[in-house]
Order: sequence, then structure tokens, then C-alpha cells
Amino acid sequence: MVNDKNSKPKHKYTIPEILVGLVLFTALFAGVIGAVTGSSESTKTDTASGGKNDPYRMEVEPQPEIDIMTKSSCKDWIAIIGEGAKGINSESEIRAGMQKVYEIARYSTDADIVDSATRQLAALTAGDIDAFSVASTDFGNACKAHGAL
Repeated sequence: MVNDKNSKPKHKYTIPEILVGLVLFTALFAGVIGAVTGSSESTKTDTASGGKNDPYRMEVEPQPEIDIMTKSSCKDWIAIIGEGAKGINSESEIRAGMQKVYEIARYSTDADIVDSATRQLAALTAGDIDAFSVASTDFGNACKAHGAL
């Protein structure tokens, strides 16, 4: 059994003791940070040499370069299709919009974009709604395939 009279009184910390403790804690903390920073320095070297030893490196496939004419024609196309679906544009306005899409798409390096844009405009000119629907679906799929949508 512990006798209360024989137990030592609890020590109250003085300001200098607290400051020394903070300095020691800060030094210890800085050492831990330095160790972490030092290990990240080696990670930078690993990354510069290919990153094969970096467990946090994520392999990302390079994105293909999107043809500017494909991107522009797809952007215009989605706007025209959206307005047409809302019933905002008349048939002649949709045809004019598809004419603009064709005028841009015909300079694309992507053959499927050029082909489907040409078929869209031809179908609208001929008044063939079924052919326009197929060509428009093909154009949208081509835009998605090239990463333009």
C-alpha cells in the first residue's frame, strides 16, 4: 500500500523546462521531416531514371493529339444537335449548322470525321432523315473515338 505522506509531490514544470522540451520536440520533429524529405529526394532520382522504383508512380497512357479541325467540328456539332433536340432551331437552321460543321470537318485528318460530316450534310440536303440519323450517329461516335467529345 502506498502511503500518501511518503509519496513525492508532483513536479510542476517551469517555463525553461517547457521551452527545452519544445526545442527537443522540434528537433525530433525536424529530424523526422528531414528523414521523410531525404527519402523523397531519392524518389526524385528514381523518377528521373524512369520511376521504376517509385511505388506511388502511376503509369498513364499518353493522350493522342486531337486534330484541331476534328475538335472544332465536334464542338460545333454537339451544340447544333443539342439545339435541334430542344426544338430551338428550324430545319433550315440545322442544315446551316451542319454546313458549318462540314466546312470545318472537311479539313480534318480523320477520314471518318470527313466521311460522316459529308453524309450528314448530303442527307439533310436530300431530306433523308433516316440517312441523317445514321450519319449523325457515326459522326458522334467518331468524335468520341478521337477524344473530341
